[in-house]
Amino acid sequence: MVISNFARSNFVDSTFTDQSSVVKFIESNWGLNPMGNGVADTGAGSIDGMFNFAAPANHPLPLNPATGEPGFGR
Repeated sequence: MVISNFARSNFVDSTFTDQSSVVKFIESNWGLNPMGNGVADTGAGSIDGMFNFAAPANHPLPLNPATGEPGFGR
């Protein structure tokens, strides 16, 4: 599950991902060189498809100020 103002609404991505996919996303998004020897994130699936950065973020994400958990408008 991806919780972000830029997450695609009503979208299911069937791309195989794991923890190294997050590292790969960070490297790709900010133009960084692969960390270490790049073995783990070289074969990682991309999470880019889960986001829509072209559209403005128009989905507010209310968080519970005490816990930081998403409030989802409650």
